[in-house]
Amino acid sequence: MARVTTVKIPGIRAYVDNIKNELSENAARDIVIDLKIEGPYWSGEFEANWVVKRGAVGGGANKASSFGEFPERKQRTITDIAIPPAKGKGDITYSIFNRMKYRDIALDLKPGRLNKSGKLSYADQPPQDWYSKYVQTRLRERLAESTKKVARLPKIKNFKGGK
Repeated sequence: MARVTTVKIPGIRAYVDNIKNELSENAARDIVIDLKIEGPYWSGEFEANWVVKRGAVGGGANKASSFGEFPERKQRTITDIAIPPAKGKGDITYSIFNRMKYRDIALDLKPGRLNKSGKLSYADQPPQDWYSKYVQTRLRERLAESTKKVARLPKIKNFKGGK
């Protein structure tokens, strides 16, 4: 019968939790930045209203536009995003959503972003179904990129065991 051998590496649980926390925070930030860059932009409201919350929570689309029906077009600016810290042990879940009332139209989940001829109103706007395409293709790539980035962080890469 095979003998069971237990090997204890001091600090390994804390190290794994540290990796998980770093990766969760970095991936959430990177995904939101992607959505801000790849999504539609007109006045900046939609871009500025991406939210990240801890846990599997629903996010209400309850923020009305402060610009009215015909907002002034502004130059694209990518605002920073606040990511709640990932702490502790166990699973870490983040919910990412946009708070604007018109988000389903901006995400192409409901019709309305195209003009009457069926074309986008401006050439610099994202293609139709940009959000679905991001979730189905680019999201997996982003998670892999975020994982590689976190693996190169000195506090992750330089683990030598601990107390």
